Amino acid sequence: MLVLTFDHDYLLHLRDRTGLSQAHLARALDLSPTLLHNWERGKNAPSGGHLVKLAEYFGLHPRDFFEEESINWGGDV
Repeated sequence: MLVLTFDHDYLLHLRDRTGLSQAHLARALDLSPTLLHNWERGKNAPSGGHLVKLAEYFGLHPRDFFEEESINWGGDV
């Protein structure tokens, strides 16, 4: 089974590549630096509204922030 998971490493890569500090990006997206930090560390993922803002800021589609993972539940599928 394939599932989509938020790619926190990609977010960190984008921020680093563009030279943005966490504080700057957090201000630009109108959210707390702690929340952004948690996204980048994989502690949680952005909600739908925050994900749209994030994608628009970087000129991407929200889908670009997800990666596919294969999960085996132990049974035949």
